Amino acid sequence: MEKLIQWWLTPRFPRKHIENILSYRPTGLGVVRNFYRTWLVHPFKRRAAKIYLAVLRGLFGLKVIGITGSAGKTTTKEMLASILKTSGRVVYSYANIDPVYNIPATILRCSPATRYLVLEMGIEFPGEMDFYLWMASPDIGVITNINATHTEFLGSLEGVAREKGKLVKSLGIDQTAVLNSSDKIIKRSLGKLDCRIIWYGEGADVCASSVNQTSDFETRFILNYKKDKKNVQIPFLGKHFVQDALAASTAALALGLNLEKVEKGLRNVEKPAHRMNWIVSPKGYNLIDDAYNANPLAVKETLETFKSIKTPGRKLFVFGEMKELGDLAVKSHKDVGRSVAGSKIDFLFCIGTLTKHTIDEAVKSGFARNRTFYADSNQNLVKEVKNVIKKGDVVLIKGSRSMKLEEVVESLK
Repeated sequence: MEKLIQWWLTPRFPRKHIENILSYRPTGLGVVRNFYRTWLVHPFKRRAAKIYLAVLRGLFGLKVIGITGSAGKTTTKEMLASILKTSGRVVYSYANIDPVYNIPATILRCSPATRYLVLEMGIEFPGEMDFYLWMASPDIGVITNINATHTEFLGSLEGVAREKGKLVKSLGIDQTAVLNSSDKIIKRSLGKLDCRIIWYGEGADVCASSVNQTSDFETRFILNYKKDKKNVQIPFLGKHFVQDALAASTAALALGLNLEKVEKGLRNVEKPAHRMNWIVSPKGYNLIDDAYNANPLAVKETLETFKSIKTPGRKLFVFGEMKELGDLAVKSHKDVGRSVAGSKIDFLFCIGTLTKHTIDEAVKSGFARNRTFYADSNQNLVKEVKNVIKKGDVVLIKGSRSMKLEEVVESLK
């Protein structure tokens, strides 16, 4: 039975998704909807998308760029799409939809006039990347970084690197891998590749210098490409977004765009929601809304940015549990506690069982216990923050998507 399902749902369909489908027990109208979408619409859509993409590439020269990584995928995708729009029509992935369903839907939005297709290839389970590559093997593959994400399902950092690394290992001699020179795991795990490699980051042909935060909470830097330089400003708060800009720039340069178009695209990129958005509250304090998602690397980088911000008031950190870390979960939450203790933060507010380790480790590292708060719901979390916050304070809000900390943002505005 499983082999029949595997064949119908398309070759290499991720096993975990098959298990989820078989275990799902809808009721009422959900039975009809689930049968129609899962067993009829999506299998046809995936096959149609694969065939349609082959036609677009063969007859109209469509270029496909696949982006994966543990952090920065969506921001890199948005930046790259904005750059490529300066050179032709671009279609790119919707946000917040499982790529298993998102990728075929995105492909089918293309037309013969589309020059570039940018696909976000996020993975959670073993076998997902094989499925993406069956449907849309890219001309350019981008890996932003490798870190502890979805290790509950992928087992270890090596498992994460192995699954994400399939993206560039699938590339041939006429295709290009765009890789982060600062990521030691990428360098160690990928081995020899058959494709062309372009590195970005420190010491690479594409790198950044003179990185500074602007007075309006954006980031300015000099983009260096071989012997050429370009002043760039991106509408993002935080030096870690420069790495995403470098990844996007490198992919665009590999496609033949020049630095002028790269700079224009980065300057005009539409900033995704809940990613270090600076919000001025009429109540006299400020919020940094970074509630979109969280993993160990992203939290570390965000805290470094928070530490560098100068404010007349105090700094409050609202932290939601990081999900799907498996055996690395406790250690990762303790690491955040140590980072908090060294980040000039005045108050720590936590939600999610594992964040109790964050509080304990912060206190162990010198953070005052009476400046920590644990809440069992977003509603109580908001109450705790409102009891402490004053005019002039800045509140950073970050956590995994399932923690729904955007509710906290809305309540504090």
